[in-house]
Amino acid sequence: GINAEYGIHVVGRGCERVVIVAYHASTLGVINKVLSWRGWIALSRLTFSVYLLHYIIIQSFIVQLRHPFFFKPDYEIAVLYVGFLGVSYAAAAILFTCVEQPVAFLERLTYRK
Repeated sequence: GINAEYGIHVVGRGCERVVIVAYHASTLGVINKVLSWRGWIALSRLTFSVYLLHYIIIQSFIVQLRHPFFFKPDYEIAVLYVGFLGVSYAAAAILFTCVEQPVAFLERLTYRK
């Protein structure tokens, strides 16, 4: 049988190619508007922090469980995903504000030309 992960990979690559071709062909103004949205700048600054923090957040959830965790309804996975994503981005925003911004400011002061 076909591995589901391979199928997802193929579909994802296909979608990437469609977006790239449509962007270069400039036939879809919607794609250009979505890709040039200013909100992506704020999210891109948080992405590495989310990458570092999401594993810790998921592990802390699993460690606090008092009984084995089984996915009963289908929507439970989606709810957990959205919850982990929201908590990860909130923690990343705090990390960015308390650590990354002050360090970047000190770097600018130190390495001023």
